[in-house]
Amino acid sequence: MLFSAIIRFVHTGELDPEFSYNMSKLIELFRLAKSYGIKSLKNLCFAKFKEFLQPENIWKALKKSFEVKELRICCEELLATRTIECLRPKTFNLYVPIYLLKHILNMEKLNIPSEYLLVETMLRMNERCRSEGPFNIALPYLRLLTLNEAQLEMIKDLLKDEEYNGIREWCMDRRLVKLPKRICTIKHQRERH
Repeated sequence: MLFSAIIRFVHTGELDPEFSYNMSKLIELFRLAKSYGIKSLKNLCFAKFKEFLQPENIWKALKKSFEVKELRICCEELLATRTIECLRPKTFNLYVPIYLLKHILNMEKLNIPSEYLLVETMLRMNERCRSEGPFNIALPYLRLLTLNEAQLEMIKDLLKDEEYNGIREWCMDRRLVKLPKRICTIKHQRERH
């Protein structure tokens, strides 16, 4: 099916309609066009992918295209600019693989008013999984030092005493405190895109 789409494109210059509306097939066709050096098909697939990409399908798209640098960057751009929409309960897939979760939490640019939005997302994942696993996985990447006291209080039960006390002490005095190993030491907000 992929090869027939390539042959059709080479002969007509048009994309098989079946590939225009199916993200998985579009990604596979992009990969194949890239590997065969068919630049015009690759560019067309990229344009269609970008057009197709929305907060509602970002997680599926990112998961399927993660290994394809150009497509992953396209997904990251959407995440960086429309972060809140991408993290809404309706759109955020609570079963995001761990590697994607870590990748997103490592992004420097996210359009969020506060790190607490990411904390809330992890808490929703905990509820869905009925465990503290997602929050614990995310903890080393969450910039808890940017939270205010009320926000910190909301997650107190998920932190070990020494973690909570270390963060609280740092937040009160803004001085160097030896933080527990699991706590992210980044003290500045993420850049808003």
